[in-house]
Amino acid sequence: MRARGRGAQLIVALTKIALLLLIIDWWVGGRFFDVYVLPRYVTPFLLLRDRTGGQNPMMLFDALHRVPRRGLRVAFLGDSTMNALDGLDDTTIPYLTGQALRAQQAEIDAVDCSEIGLYAGDAALMVDKLVGARDVDVIVYGAALRAFPRAPFTRWVSRISEGMNVDDLWRIVRVGGGEWLRRSLSAEQVLTGVVRTHWATYAYRTPLRNALWERRLRPLVAGWPQLEQLLRPLPVVETPALAPRAASAGPYEWPRDEYGPPSGNWQALEVMGQLCARYAPGRCVFYAGPVNPVGRDHLVEPELYEEYLAHLRVVVGRYGIIWRDLTDSMTGSDFRPPKYGGLRDPIHMNEQGRAKLAKLLVAPILEAAANAQAVQSRHAR
Repeated sequence: MRARGRGAQLIVALTKIALLLLIIDWWVGGRFFDVYVLPRYVTPFLLLRDRTGGQNPMMLFDALHRVPRRGLRVAFLGDSTMNALDGLDDTTIPYLTGQALRAQQAEIDAVDCSEIGLYAGDAALMVDKLVGARDVDVIVYGAALRAFPRAPFTRWVSRISEGMNVDDLWRIVRVGGGEWLRRSLSAEQVLTGVVRTHWATYAYRTPLRNALWERRLRPLVAGWPQLEQLLRPLPVVETPALAPRAASAGPYEWPRDEYGPPSGNWQALEVMGQLCARYAPGRCVFYAGPVNPVGRDHLVEPELYEEYLAHLRVVVGRYGIIWRDLTDSMTGSDFRPPKYGGLRDPIHMNEQGRAKLAKLLVAPILEAAANAQAVQSRHAR
């Protein structure tokens, strides 16, 4: 009888702990996110974008559900050519394109989902999360050959691979990307993603530590610099290091043996197309980003760039994606000076070039926006 009584007490105690954890998690994902996370990392800025250096992209996707939209929401996805490297919000392609669209009297809410150094594999996972978000109407992906390495120096440039929930994983499997997913994500990444996306307390443990520090611990250790240094938490916002690109040993910056097919990144483009066709038909825009004509003969091994463009055209044609080839849309004067030496920067545009690109993106985005509005009208009937 005593053993049975102790067992009942244990069950009651565990039930109370579980309920307490559920209440805490509900508070973190609700009230805490609204009063602490949003005012610090979302609402003070001109543009909704990831401000954690790719370390916690969940913050961006959660904000998509919480921040009121100002019209059709367009999510822009790409690498440093889209978010202007270390530029301010109003110098990025998403912001400039949003301004150009509003000049056409289009009510557009631009969201910057780009990450510095983004590979196509990361982009496919982000497209997966975006097509599953009812708060996103149009997806714009800016492709560059440098995003398709055969053996990337960093497998994942963001932690989006650790931010996939069960629905995200199932969408990829459902469109036929199960084998690609199996080769791309480890069991540890899958388990981490399931925990992180379903347990807000874990996903926002760093902001929670910061809040505890700011409101409780810092006043207690004021005047004790060594103790303060020991207890001070790491910041949520982490600026990624802008290291120079690895130099190729051969005459080309993007040689075939490093950037040519087959690879998981090349296959990721097919996964993106499948996701767009099934979950966002007519609402995805892909474009090949501008390339500096200066020194282009030293950039890509012969025929590789044409093969890359042909692959893009096959995917967009197969899955009904709105497409623009903007490779030759700029002059040498539209690109920024090289950041780490050399005669030119092959893909990063200056403010003049980004303004030109923003205007070139207006027409395809308006086409996708019209398709999104048609879908909304059908659902409203």
